[in-house]
Amino acid sequence: ISSMSSTPSSDKTPILTLTPEEFLCKLSQKSWYLHIILVICSFSWTVNCLTVMVSAFYDHVEPNSTFIPLSQELIQDPSLSFLRELTSSSFMIGNIVGGLTIAPLSDKVGRRPILLLCSCGQALSLLILSLAPDVYSFIGLRAIHGMFYTGNGQAAWVLAFESCPVSLRASAAFVFGMSWVAGYVVLLPIVIFAPSWRYIMFLSAIPCVLFVVAVFIMNCCSFVPESLQFLVMKGRNEQSEKWTKRIVEGPMLITMEDTQSTEAASPGGQSSFQKNKKIICCILLVGGLWICDSFDYFGLSFYSTKLGGNIYVNYAVLGLIEAPAYMVTHRLLNALPRRHVMSLSLGAAGVSFMILSLLKGGSVPSIICWTIGKLAISIVYLGVYVVGSEVFPTNVRNSALGICSVISRVGGVLAPYVVTLDRMNRLYPIFVFAAVAFTGAIFACLLPEIKVEKPARKVAE
Repeated sequence: ISSMSSTPSSDKTPILTLTPEEFLCKLSQKSWYLHIILVICSFSWTVNCLTVMVSAFYDHVEPNSTFIPLSQELIQDPSLSFLRELTSSSFMIGNIVGGLTIAPLSDKVGRRPILLLCSCGQALSLLILSLAPDVYSFIGLRAIHGMFYTGNGQAAWVLAFESCPVSLRASAAFVFGMSWVAGYVVLLPIVIFAPSWRYIMFLSAIPCVLFVVAVFIMNCCSFVPESLQFLVMKGRNEQSEKWTKRIVEGPMLITMEDTQSTEAASPGGQSSFQKNKKIICCILLVGGLWICDSFDYFGLSFYSTKLGGNIYVNYAVLGLIEAPAYMVTHRLLNALPRRHVMSLSLGAAGVSFMILSLLKGGSVPSIICWTIGKLAISIVYLGVYVVGSEVFPTNVRNSALGICSVISRVGGVLAPYVVTLDRMNRLYPIFVFAAVAFTGAIFACLLPEIKVEKPARKVAE
């Protein structure tokens, strides 16, 4: 198969004109090559989960514990106690900067180079964080780390998303979700046995280094190629031809056209990203939904150390509950309209939090309500990536997702501070979680519905 080849075809060679998505739909779901790309890219979320969830532990200490928290070593002055929350918020601020700077580069230079760059930056910044001499250096390095976090996760997701046929997208979300849960599992023994916050940061960097090595090897062996949709959009004909020849062999010449990019381009040939009202409206809706879900997701994770009982048990329960949530997510996304899945899940989370406010803290029913709320929030946390990737065209997909991620980090920045409300009244954080969940449900109801059956139908015809 030749893709956009300049060599004229013979009269006996049938010509089939397909978009990249239609070509991927033509492939069998059992294509081993697509699954390799998907699995390798998904490991980036294992690394990302490790690096963001350490915020719940590096400054927390149990009674009678010998663990040395961050504040004990670097924030000994009581007047600087406000910097404790800033150590976590700086990471989210770095996410904002990364979403505005690194993520858009992926639409210009490619998904694969940004994935390699950000994975290296993430590993290096974590290693240096373990050596931070003072709290100000820690805050600055944590912000830099946050920049690479955004680029790493989004580049990996978009690369996998654009390498999957429509029928595999929900399954791709499941694979990425389970990789995220794996990050929870890997972090748990680290925080249990680490004697100080420095060991937590250093040991968390080891999986990052291993991922960098894996990505570098796969890059050299071309096991993880550039996104087919990106290659077509940029007119890289020879690379597109090599991409298709890896999967299908036959006497057919396929000429690919990226109709998404064409529709998103202005009459002058330039992207109408700034002029297209539909795209801007989608950014606002997806960004608003992402703010609400990000706030509740990270707030619940950080607040798990404040629940009654063993903090490690609470963390494990709230983390492992995401596994069945992600198992359900890909089935729900295939069976129901995307926006219905989002709105109903957020509504269920809000109701569970309201019921929680009537229960005694630390009781079994309260833990069950927390679990249900976290399960529902996790469904949306994963589903928003699928919805966000589908509503934006190829030539602005990573940029648009980067902007949505920037908007969502407002929730991530505020999430650590919700823990401080517990000092005034234990019900305040619960009411905030419920109100944010109901607000997110409203945003979800306004999302445009994506019709995913069109490419498959055209190929069948």
